[in-house]
Amino acid sequence: MKLSFYIFLILAALGAYMADVLIDLHISVNYAGGGDDATCAAGSNFSCADVLKSSLASVFGIPIAVYGLAFYAVTAFLVCLRRFKENLLPGLPDVFFAGGLIITLYSIFLLIGSKVVVGKFCIRCMGLYGVNIALFATAWLSHPDGGRAALGRVAKVVTLPGFWATVLLLSIATPSTQYRYSQAADAAIKDQIEKKRIEIKNTADNIDVDPGKSPMRGQENAPVTIIEWADFQCGYCQQMAFSLKAALSKVPTAFKYHFKNYPLTNCSSNEGTVHRSCAAAIAFECAKDQGKAWEMHDMLFTNNHALEDDQLYQYSNMLGLDVETFRSCLKDPKAHERLKADVEQGMKLKIESTPTWYINGSRQVGPVTPNVILSMVQTARETAQNQSDKEKSAPAKIPSQQP
Repeated sequence: MKLSFYIFLILAALGAYMADVLIDLHISVNYAGGGDDATCAAGSNFSCADVLKSSLASVFGIPIAVYGLAFYAVTAFLVCLRRFKENLLPGLPDVFFAGGLIITLYSIFLLIGSKVVVGKFCIRCMGLYGVNIALFATAWLSHPDGGRAALGRVAKVVTLPGFWATVLLLSIATPSTQYRYSQAADAAIKDQIEKKRIEIKNTADNIDVDPGKSPMRGQENAPVTIIEWADFQCGYCQQMAFSLKAALSKVPTAFKYHFKNYPLTNCSSNEGTVHRSCAAAIAFECAKDQGKAWEMHDMLFTNNHALEDDQLYQYSNMLGLDVETFRSCLKDPKAHERLKADVEQGMKLKIESTPTWYINGSRQVGPVTPNVILSMVQTARETAQNQSDKEKSAPAKIPSQQP
């Protein structure tokens, strides 16, 4: 028991540390515009940011790492209790075994799910999966009756006092770790809001951006205009698309926004003929011809991992488009020319990454949350009003008299 005690304790401490790192990373990529560091971007198959922005990263709106931090803290406490007060809670070895089995199976599910749903792995998450497997292995090898015996009675663990003590401790620890997460997330959001407000108030670099005939969401007379360039296969663009829609639904009169295509590949090359960003962009243009631009926009971003031709045809049918007209449009040079016009305008603006967007001419890069958008909109509106008031109050210039 003595050796397993130290192994359990070390693994629990390591798990708590790694979970805490993942919590900070989750906040960074979801609320502070952060991305992958060198470790997370270890290869083309890895992206912590993409995984942590996906539906797999949270349960009931709470990051899995928050639950993990509570789990490792409770594990460390119970291991110490088992070591120094062995008979206080009967059945703890079975509880350790069952807990290790559950987190191991869940780790395998998340590992497979990240590849299937996101298409990438989170290397920091994988480190935590390794800790979970090691905890289960330790519980198996250190069980007084042996791992096989423990496995045979794993379903009966709910009848043990140690199980209900664990449930009680987790119910106390989880709100505590959730509070730590909420405080850090709120601080990150406030910090980002303040930075964005300062950027927008500095109007020296603002430019006039022509929305052209790009589709618009919102009210025509809205005081603030957002124009976005995005790629349908870009995870950050997906996040921004959802944020813009949510922000506008909260305050429908606050702003209007336009969408422009900017696939991060050369759609006129051989690569572009097979790259699904280009196909999705053309599908959007063709849906626009039939008055369903925003419906297709939302459909493509919601399903941006499924953009093969057959799937695009299916989406057009689901949206009530004329499918044959849609099919013909996908090969129509006119649709490709409209895409080319969006890309060329973006290139003139020296756009290098997506999403890049302009709020009343102030350039922004990367996704933000709905609340940050609304704060930026309010600042942009106030800035525009102040500028207008200054222009109205400025003395009129008197034309010089020629002798």
